[in-house]
Amino acid sequence: MTTILASTLFSVTLVGDAFDHAIDRDAANGRVNAALIGCLESAYGLALPASPAPAVKVINEILALEKAPKLASGAGATATSVKVARVLHALAVALYEGGRVKGLKAPAPLPEWADEAALAAKKQAAKAAKAAKAASEGVAPLDTVPERAQSVQPEVAAPTAAAIAAAVNMVTAAAVTGSLTGEQKGRLIAALEGSLVAPF
Repeated sequence: MTTILASTLFSVTLVGDAFDHAIDRDAANGRVNAALIGCLESAYGLALPASPAPAVKVINEILALEKAPKLASGAGATATSVKVARVLHALAVALYEGGRVKGLKAPAPLPEWADEAALAAKKQAAKAAKAAKAASEGVAPLDTVPERAQSVQPEVAAPTAAAIAAAVNMVTAAAVTGSLTGEQKGRLIAALEGSLVAPF
């Protein structure tokens, strides 16, 4: 049996815990639930007839639209028109499968704009087409671009033992005297230039 889950369309302040059960029970017995009719009208501006045959006719007209209709957003409304269409379709299916109403028209199939599986497939196809286009243009898709490559430092000759020793001596002398003479600064710079392992 189809579960309608109409409560997902309305705020909890508008519907109670037994709402879905009552709608399922009424549909199985060939009736359109009166509380659902009232909620749909006040929340979404949808006037669903109380009789099953006209109700299914209205639902089929909505499902035949090329795109999702714009619905009112009144008190208690929490869903999109796509979700409303899915619930209405489930209601039509439940009324039809209940078999209590003779001559009831079969519910129309869910349109692509309301079909969850069709929407997911369309989204996946669009993603695949985008990736194929990017590959044909020689551009990697965004989700495959690696993190920015770290810059490669140029290779520099290793410092000589003499250059390191000279630099250490200069620093030691500066630590003892508290300052460097102009000549010592020049020699320290020259010593450091010979011991660099990477550019600054």
